[in-house]
Formats: sequence, structure tokens, C-alpha cells
Amino acid sequence: MLALVGSFWAWGVVSIPVPGTDIVVDGSISSSEPAFWIQILLALGAFACFIIAIFLFVAHHRSQSSKRIVCIEHLSYETSQIRGILKDLPAQYSGVREEMVLIDGRNKSPKRHLRILEAKMSEAKDKITHGSGPNNYLPMYGGIAAVPMVVLAGFEWGNQNKIHIRDYDRSSGVWHDNEEPDNGILLQSTQLPETPQSGTEAGLCLEFSIPMDRPDMSLKFPNIPIFSINFSNGKVGLDQLCSEHKQRRLIKAVVDYMNTLIKRFPHLEKLHLFITAQSSFVFRVGQALRQSHIPGVCIHHYERSQPLGSRHTWCLQIRGPGKYEIH
Repeated sequence: MLALVGSFWAWGVVSIPVPGTDIVVDGSISSSEPAFWIQILLALGAFACFIIAIFLFVAHHRSQSSKRIVCIEHLSYETSQIRGILKDLPAQYSGVREEMVLIDGRNKSPKRHLRILEAKMSEAKDKITHGSGPNNYLPMYGGIAAVPMVVLAGFEWGNQNKIHIRDYDRSSGVWHDNEEPDNGILLQSTQLPETPQSGTEAGLCLEFSIPMDRPDMSLKFPNIPIFSINFSNGKVGLDQLCSEHKQRRLIKAVVDYMNTLIKRFPHLEKLHLFITAQSSFVFRVGQALRQSHIPGVCIHHYERSQPLGSRHTWCLQIRGPGKYEIH
């Protein structure tokens, strides 16, 4: 565009009359040999810009066409459907072909769901390992599933491999990315004992989206010391973790607290984990658990419709990679 404007200027076609006067502002130069060469140079510049633009477009198209989105969609509730997880993706995914991996735990028992999850997560990782190159694959995860299974999906994926995690907004019925700014909120937690404890079991509540059912927990786990982590303002609510930076910052704080808890319980054999948070955060908790020094972890599933004292209906115990049990 600058080259075209310059061409007009060089040939003396740009003149601007001043309203209300006989004055005309002429921004041209004479049709001389210098003007001719100026136009030639501008035309060559415009042509070069056009060629470069075509080259960049082709290079971008080739780069995008060689990439693949490996999208892991994880469902477990009977009412959940495949909900267009690939709609309204960020710009870097534009024009990239997708390969879907569906972890379908709907109408499945926890044990059956567990076997499906292991097989499908292995399938997703195999697609990347045996594909045209790891850098050509863009892993993605979105889950509308029971908390223990989302934790396991994160644990299975591991904390060394990148993955884009999306959340489902139940109120609007759409998937979204966690691109909100970090509001800087801190966490508050139950004070841990100063001296080493002899207990072999302890509980940890990560309470962010809905309040925990303390009466049910006190009946179900009467002899287990239970500690908690929540927002410093004491409030809980849905979609409070829609910032990836915020999630990573808070996960680090949770892991630091968990490591201190393990030190205070040197004989700890089982850590009971209770989580109320959006799926992407739960997935990242699973990734953070993939550390060799963490003992067996039991992630509990909660069903409000059950009688008091039996609302934590089952749990998934993780004792290491590939060592999973349903209780």
C-alpha cells in the first residue's frame, strides 16, 4: 500500500485543494527521470513484499498441515455428551487437523472406566510417539468426568509432557480456555503439627468450587486427621480458577504444603485426597502427584444423593505408575 501511494505521489497525481481558497497543495514532483526511477523502485518493493507474503503464507500452511491436535475428550457422567471441545480454539490451532481420543466412561463401573482410561491414555501417547515427530503434535485434554478419574488422567499423562487443558462451562454449555489474568489471590491452610506424628493415614481437602461435606467426612473417616487448603478469602465458587498462570502458582503451593505434611507424618502410608475444583485444576493435581516420594494416594468420589455417612462412595488408590486400585 505504501508503494502504491508512493507511485501516485511520484507521478504528480496527489494534489489537495484548500477549501475556501484558490490554493492547491501539490505533493508531487515533476515527471522527470528521477521520478521514473523512484516509481520503478517502489514497484519492485511492492512486488518483493508480495512475494514474501506468499512465501510466509505457504510456509505457515505447510507448518500447520503437518501438525495434528491429539484431543483427549474424557466423559463419565450419563448425561454428558460429546460437546464440541474443538470449537473456538486459540489462534495457534487454526487450520490444524485433529485426531480424537475419547475416554468414554459413561455407564461404566469405576473399574471398567479405569481400564478404558489406561488404554486410551496409552493410545494418545502412542499417536505422538509413533507419529511424524513430537513437535508436530499438539496434545489437548478436556474432561467432564469423576474427580478421581480426572486426577488419574493427569497422573497418567505426567508432568514432563506439555498439554493444553480446556474446561467446560456448564452454565453456557461451551468449552473454554483458561486465559483470564491471575488475580493474585493466596491460599490459606490448616496448620500442620510442629512435631512428627505416628499416624499412617491423613486427609487433605482442596476446597475451591463447592464446600466439602464435613458431616459425612467425620462419619466416614472418624480416626483420620484431615487438613484443608482453600482461598485466603474463605470463599468457594465455580470457575474461580480460569487462569492457567493462577492454577500453576496454586498447584505449586499445594505441592509445597503436601510435602510438609508428608514430613510431619514420616510413617504415612495413605494420603486421602478430597478435591472440589474445575477439571483443568484437578488434572494438574494429578500431574503434580507423579513424584516418587509421595506415598499411596486415595482420591475420593462424592455423591450427594447418598445417605449421610456413605456419600464418599468409592476411591481410586494410586501407588505409582500403573499401580491403581478401586476401593
